[in-house]
Amino acid sequence: RFISVHEDLQAAERRAWGAQEELLSAYKKLAEAGQEANLLRKQVAAARKTTVEHGQRLVAELNFIENVKLENTVQADIIRSLRAAVSRGEEQAARAVELQQALQASEAMRHALEARSATGARVETRLGTLCEKAIERAA
Repeated sequence: RFISVHEDLQAAERRAWGAQEELLSAYKKLAEAGQEANLLRKQVAAARKTTVEHGQRLVAELNFIENVKLENTVQADIIRSLRAAVSRGEEQAARAVELQQALQASEAMRHALEARSATGARVETRLGTLCEKAIERAA
């Protein structure tokens, strides 16, 4: 009986050693998994940081694009205003040419009238003088 108990103890001891080896192996696997998890956490943190940086760059680029759109809109408005001003300027220039031509025509008519008037006055003066002489002779 003592031998049987001794054998049972030895078998239990072997099982205990086997269990300890399995436990040690499990602890090693758990440690490796923990290291892998820690490495993955670091990679995730780096990926998050990169994602945040990319997001910030995208926001900056979107803001830049919005500013460019706004500047383009403002420039388009300025160009439309300038074109309208040029068009009005061209219209005013054409109207000024018309007015200048009308003024020149008016000046020409005035000079013509003055010339006629002066000729008529000379004729009247001449006629008046002739009439006076004719009256004097007749008297």
